[in-house]
Amino acid sequence: MGSGYRQSGSGEMEFTRHAVHVAAERVIDLEWVRRAVAEPELCTPDPNDPEVEHFFRRVPERGSRVLRVVVNTEAYHGVWSLCSSIVE
Repeated sequence: MGSGYRQSGSGEMEFTRHAVHVAAERVIDLEWVRRAVAEPELCTPDPNDPEVEHFFRRVPERGSRVLRVVVNTEAYHGVWSLCSSIVE
């Protein structure tokens, strides 16, 4: 597991409208996003928001470029809110 990784109480995740929009715009498969959050290679806290974490994972389908997923980990009823993603 990645550094600092922890899973939501229920293991559930939901995508914000923004997350779905930018994933489509950036041609990011939502399964890659789910995989990055479920099995990150690295997880770091957001420097500006204690409720947000950044999950990183290489994506073989994109030439092993790194996918960064921004997640609000302050779960609402055990569900994490996936806010955004970008391939770096």
